[in-house]
Amino acid sequence: MKRFVAAVLTTLLLVAAAASQTPPRVLSTYDIERFLKDAPALMSDLEAVGSDVDEEVAESQDDPASFSPEAMKSLLAAARTSLEVRRVLEKYNWDARFWDVYFTIYVGVYVSMMDQALTQYPSPELKAQVDRFRAAIHRDDHTLVLRNLPRLLEVFEALDEED
Repeated sequence: MKRFVAAVLTTLLLVAAAASQTPPRVLSTYDIERFLKDAPALMSDLEAVGSDVDEEVAESQDDPASFSPEAMKSLLAAARTSLEVRRVLEKYNWDARFWDVYFTIYVGVYVSMMDQALTQYPSPELKAQVDRFRAAIHRDDHTLVLRNLPRLLEVFEALDEED
């Protein structure tokens, strides 16, 4: 009986540990549609108040050694504290949750694009980096990003052209 109880407890602990490592689901179809609609003007307004977050995130990719989900979250955390940034978000009826949506969409797009690159140019180092990003978002969120990838790419490409 003691072995059975120990086995059950061990199983429960392993399941709880695995569940705690899965990032929460962030996105809905509504979030994607809203992001697609608001992101171009919202990012332009952020740039106008001196917070070009999209450009900062894009520039952070230039140094693969330091580009990580944690570094990206840190960059976005700084934007969360700005009063001007909060005012811009309020203008579009977003709150600080926008940054969770932005992070999840950006990471989903990044992982999707890097997966395509890895099929043509396999690299264990790059795959390890992409896997870190993949683990940073919920699998269902990534699936939702994939379903909307062409439209999301259009938005990010338009943002790049503005910079």
